[in-house]
Amino acid sequence: MKNIKLRGFTLPEVLLAVVILGVVSALTIPMLVDNYRKYSIPIQTHKFFNDMNYAVEMYKKDNHTSKINIKCITNMTNSSHCAYSDSTNADNSRSAGYNQIVEWWSSNIGKYIKNASEPQQYTKKAGYYDCSWVDEESGERMYKTCHSDGGKDHTMSVKLKDGTCFRAWIVANDTIHVIYYTNTKYCGSGMIGGRHAYDGKDGFLFTIDTYQGETKFITSHRTLIHSLNRAQLKDMCEKCNYDISAFSFEGKCHACARLIEVDGWKMAKDYPWNKKLVGRND
Repeated sequence: MKNIKLRGFTLPEVLLAVVILGVVSALTIPMLVDNYRKYSIPIQTHKFFNDMNYAVEMYKKDNHTSKINIKCITNMTNSSHCAYSDSTNADNSRSAGYNQIVEWWSSNIGKYIKNASEPQQYTKKAGYYDCSWVDEESGERMYKTCHSDGGKDHTMSVKLKDGTCFRAWIVANDTIHVIYYTNTKYCGSGMIGGRHAYDGKDGFLFTIDTYQGETKFITSHRTLIHSLNRAQLKDMCEKCNYDISAFSFEGKCHACARLIEVDGWKMAKDYPWNKKLVGRND
């Protein structure tokens, strides 16, 4: 009977196989993760929209009204927007704003949202971020990089039992902004990658808005609902340039939630997962 010699792999061959597997994994795993997130995020976002919309509609039904009153504590000069900070006592001002949104939430729609935590005050991290304002002389919106010393903020954070969460604050009379996050870790900082909160991947902008006497929960906000078609929504979601068309505010992608809604609560093949920022030099 002949002897059969069994030959194993040499060390270089094993190492080469490990390297090849590592390269293949590095190329394919991120793509698989992204594909799963593109599938699951619209489902999460749609559920959140339905839950919040249900709460708003139930409050109106139970109270025989079409409008939920939303009022600022104080307004900025020549503006309908709420003022939450001042140079002498910013923390107290912001805490007053936080107390106001918590009182509004508890008195109005909070009881209709099941499996939600008690509201908590969000504390802003110190750091740099994009900011904008309207120039009084020209009337044009301007931008720059601002620095925040951090501290207490005027927004409330609410965690949900499915591992997601949202932040909310009263923006102006009849308007509350709500940012929905796909992971509760973002409710602790309100920042994604050091930038703003609604980037179209991990955070999405919604609004509780009163328009023509009726309060509704809507994706993005009223201007986008009423004025933009799908091509415009896609372009704005990709460039994150709602505030100033020639400049992208990284992480402030106003149109993405509305785009997902228009596409039937899914991320279409051309959904701008990767952003194309304009007007930036950083």
